Amino acid sequence: MVKLLTVIGHGVNLLPHFIEHYQKHVDEINIAVYETELHPNLTEEINQVIKNYEKVNVVITVQERVFDWEKVTQLYNFVKSKNPNDWWVIADIDEFHLYPDKLSKLISNC
Repeated sequence: MVKLLTVIGHGVNLLPHFIEHYQKHVDEINIAVYETELHPNLTEEINQVIKNYEKVNVVITVQERVFDWEKVTQLYNFVKSKNPNDWWVIADIDEFHLYPDKLSKLISNC
């Protein structure tokens, strides 16, 4: 299975575009929400955006101090560790990777 993982700590404006871009390439999209005092209702905002998309889920929400990049790395590693045999695409919501085909087709050749 090919899964996408992103950590979102602010702003959801690009999230619909992000989902539309990646849903044809991956089997599911996982979102880790990094709420801070600057964005205390971020999970609610994200849930409003993703409610009409299948296979897009908030998998964890944490409340932390602003800009703790070590915690962000820990979140990525924690979520990925739950399914270590899956293939993972890691991207911020402002990163749009380009692939010539669905990733599951590409990795079947590995």
